[in-house]
Amino acid sequence: MGKDKKKAQGASAAAAAAAVGHAGGGFASIGFGGYSGSQNLSTAHDGGDTASSSSSPSSSAAMSEPDDALQRALRSMLKRDAATKLKALKELADIALGRDGGGDRTDGGGARARGAEELAAILPRWTRAFRRLRLDDAHAVRVAAARATRILAEGAGKGLAKHLKPLMPAWWAAAHDPSAEVRAEAMGAFDAVFKTPEKRANALRFAADEIVAATRDELVTFRRPSDMPYRDGTEEELRERHERMVCASVAAVGGFARTAMGGSGEGEDLDGADASTDEKVRSIHWSPYDRVGVVNADP
Repeated sequence: MGKDKKKAQGASAAAAAAAVGHAGGGFASIGFGGYSGSQNLSTAHDGGDTASSSSSPSSSAAMSEPDDALQRALRSMLKRDAATKLKALKELADIALGRDGGGDRTDGGGARARGAEELAAILPRWTRAFRRLRLDDAHAVRVAAARATRILAEGAGKGLAKHLKPLMPAWWAAAHDPSAEVRAEAMGAFDAVFKTPEKRANALRFAADEIVAATRDELVTFRRPSDMPYRDGTEEELRERHERMVCASVAAVGGFARTAMGGSGEGEDLDGADASTDEKVRSIHWSPYDRVGVVNADP
């Protein structure tokens, strides 16, 4: 039994790595190593800043040292007012894409677009920022944050692979935000990076532990507004933020089940992965009498 389980897990990981490849060489060339267990929403996790031991020193430095201009934009997102956050998110996008207004201009007068390695290096810090931003009280901030996720994820290319597990819970929750506009931006980003149903299913299966752990936190550990990790603002703002979080989490469970369990590629032996994923989803069990107020979701 143990050997069969390991074989199924290995097949699932290999299928995920092959399925989510895209322009620039795909994820299969870098692999999905470096993670195990689950990642709680409240836990700060860089998600793999270190480069492979086989990389050259200069390559390792490039992968582990985030761009200064990108970091400055991220720090501005910690400010309280929505206008500052929106300005910082626009600046982040401008820097990443090399648009005028993004700073760090070249001798020719144009802004320099960041390369895949530079964008991959900022992903751990972006992940921590995005966990907070996707719960922001300002609708426009949540939309802009989802849009920035697409820019960074697409721009990182194959470098996204080793940062996907920590990022995926907040990304998937944003794709089920109560706001239709936020949902459209976040799900559009997910669909753009993972272009086929098979790739989307395998990406979700790959991050299943992290998604389920974060969802359990949001529906069980953070069952009251006062339990949330981000408690700034008024009591009313905190209550509304908690309601948005719970609504998104409940919707995300259904979306996860539909997408992760319904899209294995032809000829792929993912039965073991499907059974494992099914167990993870079913393990999130809420009583209809729970103070979260969510009807029992365990079939």
